Amino acid sequence: MKNISIKKLTRKYHENAVTVKISNLKEVAAVFGQRSKNEALRIIGDCISQTFDGIGKFRRISEGEFVCLSKDDIRGYVSQLEDTIGFAIADKAYTLDITIGYETP
Repeated sequence: MKNISIKKLTRKYHENAVTVKISNLKEVAAVFGQRSKNEALRIIGDCISQTFDGIGKFRRISEGEFVCLSKDDIRGYVSQLEDTIGFAIADKAYTLDITIGYETP
């Protein structure tokens, strides 16, 4: 599924998409270990699930990339997701480089 662009998914299913990409997972694993990398993926997945529960469906589409699809306009949830992630990783020894995007059909 990695080779399918998010834009194509939104057009195909006529749904809005929020994408979350963690760009420094390899560095987290190299410095803090595989356990920290796995923890970071779990935390981000939990934050996405918590934010979009009942609003859209989300999937992990590659090692550090997630997408949430919804028929609803979910742009308003992006700042809530940013806050949720910020609180969830605030006490961690590592930082995460996260990019959150939004696509419409």
